[in-house]
Amino acid sequence: MSVKRSIKVGVSIAYYASRILWELIARGGAQPRLTILFYHAVRSGDAKGFQWQLEAIKSYADVVHADYVGETRGRSKIAITFDDAFLSMIDNALPELSARGLPCTIFVPTGCLGSHPEWLRNTTWCDRDEIVADQEKLRSVMSGLVRLGSHTRSHPNLTEIGAEEAEKEISGSKTDIETLFGAKTDLIAFPYGIFDTQILRLCEKARYRFAYSVEEGSVDPRDASLLRRRVSVEPSDSKIEFWLKIRGGYEWMRFASRLKRRLMASSFEPAESAS
Repeated sequence: MSVKRSIKVGVSIAYYASRILWELIARGGAQPRLTILFYHAVRSGDAKGFQWQLEAIKSYADVVHADYVGETRGRSKIAITFDDAFLSMIDNALPELSARGLPCTIFVPTGCLGSHPEWLRNTTWCDRDEIVADQEKLRSVMSGLVRLGSHTRSHPNLTEIGAEEAEKEISGSKTDIETLFGAKTDLIAFPYGIFDTQILRLCEKARYRFAYSVEEGSVDPRDASLLRRRVSVEPSDSKIEFWLKIRGGYEWMRFASRLKRRLMASSFEPAESAS
């Protein structure tokens, strides 16, 4: 494990321990929560790690769909989602989920079916060599356990393309899913997790019920608000990393990211001239 990841684990352990202590003092015990996980690719070499993660999830929480709204009593809830609809995920992750009867949601970039992820073409990310599943493949895996959601059409940064184009990406991908797959959807995951108030308004206009970011954190299972946080996980996560992630140990990263953005914004503010 790299030094950076080790530091994150250390901070997460401290954060998790302090949160549990506070819940014991203030509420008499740990509070059940809904944690929505998101993966991307799941390659053949990830099989053992992914299998272990599914067993860890089952032992800790009830696995529900990503649009779950319900009671907070009993065990915590976990939802499993996949961004980008990569073939490797369909071939390697879905059989494992099916064998355990676990539900999931796949967020599909509908304008990229059957092709390499164009949005990664000029990057060095290992996912650049993945292939987005085509219509036939996705139709073959749809079931009561496997649902499809929108990931826009072309996977753009929605805040950089203007309101008109953003609306086409947001509403058009919803129409695509309902036309191509004959399935209604009211769920969308933002590419790169990036959004602003205008994007949220466009999602409401397109009649999405939930929109998913990549901001670390769990969700109150009773909360039916539009925006929902998710937690990034990878099959290669170590056991302690994954253990902490599904229990909310990495939620501190949300606050750290906000602080970092504020500091960066303030560093670019022009200094006032001396009077």
